[in-house]
Amino acid sequence: MDEATRQEFDRGLRLLREGKYEESIQTFRQVLQDDPQTAQVHYVHTNIGSALLLQKKYRQSVPEFQEALRINPDDTMAAHGLGYALLRLKRLDESIAASRQGLQRIENLHLAPSDKTYHNLGLASLMIGDLGAAQEACRMAIRLDPEFALTHMHLGHVYLKQENYDWAVREYREALRLNPRLWNAKRGLVISLILNGHLLGEMGRWLKRQR
Repeated sequence: MDEATRQEFDRGLRLLREGKYEESIQTFRQVLQDDPQTAQVHYVHTNIGSALLLQKKYRQSVPEFQEALRINPDDTMAAHGLGYALLRLKRLDESIAASRQGLQRIENLHLAPSDKTYHNLGLASLMIGDLGAAQEACRMAIRLDPEFALTHMHLGHVYLKQENYDWAVREYREALRLNPRLWNAKRGLVISLILNGHLLGEMGRWLKRQR
């Protein structure tokens, strides 16, 4: 990559960080046009995919991430982006495969594991009904980032489906502690308390606190 192309590449990154996604995409496409053989070509496609992803253009982002991975299968950022885009498109089996590929590459390269990739894997596994895989992935995501409310909520959903109501209540409460506005966590908590026979006790304690 010559100096002029390097400056254009850096400009694309700056625009991406500033949230100027369309300008960023145009800049990265110009980099590909000016230097199609650049050693960073996979990274250029990943950045284009990321800019599309951040605009919720999931379908358009998929081929960019796929091209990045075709060029460099070790591009873990592309694997994560692809897994998330496919999850949003409800192409769940493909999403799971992409997330697992990314996590395997991370392990092979001795990099720090990605809590968000585990989160995506857990949600996709939950959506297809693979509760064992969902539980494992969500617990790993929480181990890496215990402050991410959505993962606690999804793990609560897993425990609720497994009829493990005590653990479901625990995860829903933690999700709501971290983010009190999670409606689905509130709903899951009420359902878990009803099924566990603890709702009346909870209501009594709440009424006492209001006095």
